[in-house]
Amino acid sequence: MPVAKRGLVAPQNTFLENVIRRCNSADCSFILANAQIVDYPIVYCNDGFSKLVGYSRAEIMQKP
Repeated sequence: MPVAKRGLVAPQNTFLENVIRRCNSADCSFILANAQIVDYPIVYCNDGFSKLVGYSRAEIMQKP
């Protein structure tokens, strides 16, 4: 029977999770975009950025 190994997570996901966790606790506004896809789609937007630009998170996430 195979034994599941703990801690095996895609590195790009853990990096993004760390960035989001650290920056959300700080007083900052930011977005994250995927540079590997054409038009660099936005993959995350925090509340500070949403308030700064005056758009909802849903509106920002739909923009390339």
